[in-house]
Amino acid sequence: MKKIIFLLLAFLAFANVNSQILDPVKWTTKIEKKSDNTYVLTFNGVIEKDWHMYSQFTPDGGPLALEVLFKNQKANFSLVGKAKESKTTTAYNDVFEVDETYFQNNAQIQQIVRVTNSNTTKIEAELNYQVCKDVCINLEKKFSFTIPASASSTPKIEKLIVENVETVDSPEVDSLSPSVDVIEPVKAASIVSVAKSTNTDSKRGLWSIFFIAFLSGFAALLTPCVFPMIPMTVSFFTKQSKSRARGIRNAVIYGISIIVIYVVLGLCSDLDFWG
Repeated sequence: MKKIIFLLLAFLAFANVNSQILDPVKWTTKIEKKSDNTYVLTFNGVIEKDWHMYSQFTPDGGPLALEVLFKNQKANFSLVGKAKESKTTTAYNDVFEVDETYFQNNAQIQQIVRVTNSNTTKIEAELNYQVCKDVCINLEKKFSFTIPASASSTPKIEKLIVENVETVDSPEVDSLSPSVDVIEPVKAASIVSVAKSTNTDSKRGLWSIFFIAFLSGFAALLTPCVFPMIPMTVSFFTKQSKSRARGIRNAVIYGISIIVIYVVLGLCSDLDFWG
């Protein structure tokens, strides 16, 4: 039992040390608008004690230099210059025999970007860097910046609306008379014109309904339920009438009666006659 507890504690201690080694830099980011379509991306890193991270300006032949990469740059945004860095330290390295440049305690990298695609909403970035203490490890961190919504679109829309409004020449008015005297006739004229157009539209609508109903009635004669009844109806009036004139008269009375019945029922239905 004691051996198991000892192994468990040793594993936890190793995991704790290993986690600290694997993540010696804590990052935070922010995005700020500099001008139209131009933004400043800031990476702020807090480096653990006794660790140091190498700069992107570390010369070749030494430790791995910092790399600032952008994944969705093509056709979306462009970089304005090279990424700027906060204060660094430069010292000669006996192992690599070069002057290495690195960060201690804190690191800040800023990159200016210009958005070229108005539909771009995010900027995907990645930092590749090397940190060293007693040993050196290479790390890769990914970041996503959300582009803030631009507030300049609203005034442009309002301006466009104002420019598209038609201007109406108003009559000259005495400066002493109230403005209501001018506004009221304009409103009255507008109401009259709207009423006239409404009446015209309603008349056109009634005539359209009449012709549609008239043509629909003729079309109904060709339906299987009505067309076979035509010969039967004609033969009924011809056989029941003693003369051709009387047969025509009975047929006309029959047709007018059907029209009157359906018109009366339609009017009653429209006037809520049945409650």
